[in-house]
Amino acid sequence: MNIEFDSEDIERISTKVADRVFEKLENSLNSPLLDIDSLAEYLKVPKSWVYEKTRAKSNGSIPRVMVGKYVRFDLREVVEWLKRQ
Repeated sequence: MNIEFDSEDIERISTKVADRVFEKLENSLNSPLLDIDSLAEYLKVPKSWVYEKTRAKSNGSIPRVMVGKYVRFDLREVVEWLKRQ
């Protein structure tokens, strides 16, 4: 069985998947501030990606909170930021 998709089909599918992912993220936002390890684990990305996004300039920078010298992340703000990317 061979199924072919055109670009519009792929766009609709990817939009639905993204909507579901963000819906799941939003439903689990009752968490405290996360450290880099926890955020990377939650998002299923390498810690190096999180570090890179903390160093980015202007709109490319992931939202973060400094607690003294420590970087922490509010998951709600991170999810909103991801939606805008």
